Amino acid sequence: MEHQEHAIAAEWIERQALEDFYRAAPETAKARLGLARHDLGGAALFVARNEPGPLFNRAIGLGIHQPVSEDDVIAIRDHYATEGVADYLVHVQPWVRPAKTWNWLFAAGLARTRGWTQFVRDTAPAVPAQTSLRVVRIGREHALDFARIAAAGFELSDATIPVLAAMVGLPGWYHFMSFHGDRPAGVGAMRVGKGVAWLDWGATHPELRGQGSQSALLAERVRTAIELGCRNLYSETGEAVPGDPQHSFCNLVRAGFTPSHTRDNFAPCRQADKDGRTP
Repeated sequence: MEHQEHAIAAEWIERQALEDFYRAAPETAKARLGLARHDLGGAALFVARNEPGPLFNRAIGLGIHQPVSEDDVIAIRDHYATEGVADYLVHVQPWVRPAKTWNWLFAAGLARTRGWTQFVRDTAPAVPAQTSLRVVRIGREHALDFARIAAAGFELSDATIPVLAAMVGLPGWYHFMSFHGDRPAGVGAMRVGKGVAWLDWGATHPELRGQGSQSALLAERVRTAIELGCRNLYSETGEAVPGDPQHSFCNLVRAGFTPSHTRDNFAPCRQADKDGRTP
């Protein structure tokens, strides 16, 4: 039951963070990315027709607050097909209702691909990071620098940069940056709501990796979340697979996070044959 409670809380705050991306998008960026959002079968379907990959093309919340039907699964598949999106994910928690949802997903032409491991952390003090980099919370003055580093780190198109920049300063959001002297080195963000925090958008400039940026950014976000009174902190990364060093996994564990469970991902069969991507 504890895992299920954490999963519900993590799914809720992650969904808020994703909703904010779609709400914050300037109209020009929204049109350029082909952003759309729909509710179907108890899940929120996020669409970015012109942004390759599943980071912004995914269905979240399926089978959490209401049972799934076979018609729901077919409708989700058909919706993405109608939108012209071939690379998307349907998130499925281990306790999805009913259990035969898995059979319906397979029958709809979807296959399990690399899952995303969800992490939880309590309010134990943050472990100080060993780094010479300076970490600060940023505002609008560094919004564009944040967006450029985050977009590059997540291999996103330049069209996402105005949206990521627009999110800096939104209510409930805390954005941080590490600096090598006066040069932006790395970024990390946190969405807070209802006493929980979601840590996301951790990335480092390629030329400044290996200097402890992500550990320092994690520590600062943990410290801030505790100061804000959050009772639990959540994050996620791709599950371990052969040949992937899983730097994010190790960084989270060093920062005091514990793997809670792995959320299954289903994708169209041709996409599921490829390596999964981490959030």
